[in-house]
Amino acid sequence: MLNVLRKYKDADPFRLPVDWVAMGIPDYPDVIKHPMDFKTVREKVRAGAYASMDEWHSDMQLIWDNCRKYNGDNHDITRSAEKMKTFMERRMEEAIAGAARELSAAQQRAGAGGLAGRGTAGGSKTTNREVALLRASLTPSGSDSDGEEDGRQAWPAPRAVSSSKQLLVLQVGGRLQRGIAGGMPTAVHMWGQ
Repeated sequence: MLNVLRKYKDADPFRLPVDWVAMGIPDYPDVIKHPMDFKTVREKVRAGAYASMDEWHSDMQLIWDNCRKYNGDNHDITRSAEKMKTFMERRMEEAIAGAARELSAAQQRAGAGGLAGRGTAGGSKTTNREVALLRASLTPSGSDSDGEEDGRQAWPAPRAVSSSKQLLVLQVGGRLQRGIAGGMPTAVHMWGQ
């Protein structure tokens, strides 16, 4: 998602941390107590700092909220932030719908019990319900990289998932897909645009 948003036509003000000194806005740190931007989110993703997609989504929401708080409702940059947020949410909904279609198709291909019963240590089992696609359904190019020269993935699997949600994995079209089950994911990461 970050790669897509970074290339959005109005993304410039959100790509890097606000340099309030250079911009001549000395009140910025007084107004915005928890600054956030795409670069910081990207660094946290790469460092594995997010334990869930909800945490990622909260930081993305913080970007939009900070913009509105500092600039007010009627500023051009706030309107741009709102458009980007709407775009992001729409793409996430499309990914979830695509994941549901892929899940249904995978379940049909697997047949009854095809994925069920493959247990792991500790008693947890992988079932058809624990399979989802979120990443490639958003990426027209099918690229698995984040667009950076090092070719590293920009969205590692979450370190921990709350008990009400399960990390889901499905290999679709030769590529590993990840998502969160147990309710609608609040964020989806896209690669390759």
